Amino acid sequence: MTDHDPHQLLSGYALDALDPEDRARFEEHLDSCDDCRRELSEFGPAISELSALSDTAPPPQLRTDVLTAIGQVRQEDPVPAHGEQPVPLNRARPGRGRLVRSVTALIGAAALVAAVALGGWAWGRHRLAEQQRADGVAISRVLSAPDARTYRQTAPNGMRMTYIVSEQRNAALAVPSEVTAPGVDRTYQLWTVTVRGGDKVFRPDRTFAADAGPILLTGDIRSTAAVGVTLEPEGGSSTPTGDPFAVQSL
Repeated sequence: MTDHDPHQLLSGYALDALDPEDRARFEEHLDSCDDCRRELSEFGPAISELSALSDTAPPPQLRTDVLTAIGQVRQEDPVPAHGEQPVPLNRARPGRGRLVRSVTALIGAAALVAAVALGGWAWGRHRLAEQQRADGVAISRVLSAPDARTYRQTAPNGMRMTYIVSEQRNAALAVPSEVTAPGVDRTYQLWTVTVRGGDKVFRPDRTFAADAGPILLTGDIRSTAAVGVTLEPEGGSSTPTGDPFAVQSL
């Protein structure tokens, strides 16, 4: 990895998954990169969450898998928060942006560590463990997809959303951060957006709270033009009760 853009090393550095040469190279870069220092500080809560999943050390192969995942995911330029207008829908393919820092390796680590840790849970949590393992497999499939792309967006309210999308696998992952509490009896909800006859159709997807981790979308990604986020009553809604405060074109 030593010939790669040093920005690609951030996730591996956060996970202590770099060899000595790459670690020294990244630390030298870190001294002069404000963006990397900021994003490294944001990894702290996620790394703590990984540690809480299990006291069992991850297998040696984990680091190799994580570093491989970093190199496979192509990343799109971040979407800046310009005013209060959501990103317009369009089906144009974004150009391949510069490979930048990502949470991709962290997501892969969460899935892999969870899959190992959950195997030892008591029978009473068997169904939860099975779901977590299934999610871990699905997350890994998205990350390893040859066509996987990463989109990043900052909403007007400061919420930051990262989407990893694979049309080949017909799957997508949403990773929220900088999320404020939605309020009493309220929840955030994701929506997959299709365009039919010129009209936007919002299909309900998963809900999430302020402390949410990676979220696997349930909609048909191949027919999805965008992903939106709204604030809804607790339990979610079948149709949006208000305008989405963030819409990311895919």
